[in-house]
Amino acid sequence: MAQPRADDQNSDQVQRHPDLYLKDGTLVIQDMLYAPRETDPDGTDERPLILAGDSAAAWELLLGSQYGLPLVETEEYNGEQLLKTLSIAHKYCMEKIEAGIIAKLQMTSSYDGFVDIIVASQIIDSSDLYEDGLQRLIASGSPPNLPQAIRMGVKAAHTLMGAVMGESVASFRSEMDNKLKELSDKHTKDLKNANSTKLRAILED
Repeated sequence: MAQPRADDQNSDQVQRHPDLYLKDGTLVIQDMLYAPRETDPDGTDERPLILAGDSAAAWELLLGSQYGLPLVETEEYNGEQLLKTLSIAHKYCMEKIEAGIIAKLQMTSSYDGFVDIIVASQIIDSSDLYEDGLQRLIASGSPPNLPQAIRMGVKAAHTLMGAVMGESVASFRSEMDNKLKELSDKHTKDLKNANSTKLRAILED
């Protein structure tokens, strides 16, 4: 399947996808997108059904993974594409597709992948998934850059920064305590040596 086009959800022009449009496409998802019958019903070429909040790119990715020729597996999608597909799958209760995408996202070992988990948790409103992504980010020991912080949102970024900086401060304090102890021990040792030298000089006199 060709790579997804730029998102054109704000366009007034309705376009048929060159690969995924089916002449009898109403049979594919008519129950999911059912619109009440009227004299001039929605869901036709003349009066297309408007899916508020959905993007053409997200639908293209989801349908491409299910009906594309050849079939496109979600394993071939990057994080951004998986999240777009997840938004549609969750909105329309496609539980198996949603579970598969979440499982794929959780296989990551990259920082950006951990951020994707946070974003996914916000899409499906899962506190467990949010905590999973957050703990992975904290364990990395690194703060997010600005684009990553924007993607994960203020709450997650603030929590992450607090945890990472807290660990850094604790580590710094521990390191400083060790150095101070070393200096104190050295000073005590030097003082004892100096006193021992003075005592020996007095005895020799």
